[in-house]
Amino acid sequence: MKAELLTVNLSESADNAGSVRNVRPFAGPGAGASIVSMGAPAINPASEVPDTAMKAPMRVRSGKRAAAPLTETGKRLASLAAVAESLSQALALLAGEDQAEDERPVTAETVHRLISLRRDRDTLFPPGLFSDPAWDILLALVAARLEGVSMSVSSLCLAAAVPPTTGLRWISSLIEQGLLVRQPDPNDGRRIYIVLAEPAFQTMLTWLQRLTVA
Repeated sequence: MKAELLTVNLSESADNAGSVRNVRPFAGPGAGASIVSMGAPAINPASEVPDTAMKAPMRVRSGKRAAAPLTETGKRLASLAAVAESLSQALALLAGEDQAEDERPVTAETVHRLISLRRDRDTLFPPGLFSDPAWDILLALVAARLEGVSMSVSSLCLAAAVPPTTGLRWISSLIEQGLLVRQPDPNDGRRIYIVLAEPAFQTMLTWLQRLTVA
């Protein structure tokens, strides 16, 4: 294929100044004789782009919308939200500390301290004024359970500071109420130990837990 050279004639008529009128192929060997007329005005490279076009702001679209400046009300709301968040964190921290205190274990030392206070009370007031054998028996069995000590009827009466006859009567009553259980000694079937029933032990722990937290 042969390249064609084109000659362009510019018309300078008053009604269409600077427009391209005729485009003729270069008259060479094998060149065609067709003529193309165009009425569109030609672009003058020397002409200047209008100032309005140059000064028009360029808008760039992106996936994010530009954040509007906060009003005075918006600033106050943001400040209140920050304060509310701080208070929420402080309350959560306090709740965690309270929960940690509630989970402090009850120790045998705590129970023995309570028993000692009860014995000390009996030395300050007339004998028999605060007679409470059932509670003394329960406390003695809680301490024994926490220490892993087994208690016979005689040792239980001694630990609860009650006479044997009184202690035996109260032990039988507490067994009937389901608070105590007789447990045979695995090494000696003739020996019987007295232990707290599991629900009674958990109830005692709940009360002692409140005492330690207070």
